Amino acid sequence: DAGDRVLMQIVVTGHGWRRTDLECGEFCHALYRLNFNDHTVFNVILWRKDCEDNPLGPDQAGTWQEGRNGWCPGSVETGIYFDVTDALLEGRNDLTV
Repeated sequence: DAGDRVLMQIVVTGHGWRRTDLECGEFCHALYRLNFNDHTVFNVILWRKDCEDNPLGPDQAGTWQEGRNGWCPGSVETGIYFDVTDALLEGRNDLTV
């Protein structure tokens, strides 16, 4: 229909860096390029620098207070939504990140 829109949700946890040479896991500062049909539609950086606000507070050990890619320990990540309607073609579409 003419008023319909297509939303895409992306959630980043910072995990899954085995395929890279960086080996920095969730501590990598990453730029995610969302490409539809060979065209960059969005560039996304989801770095969290508020991890020291962890609800468990300072009585825990570890690196919980350090910033991370897309998440913090103890957080629930809802992700980010994008309106990709204008990037789509009728029929099949290809998405690469």
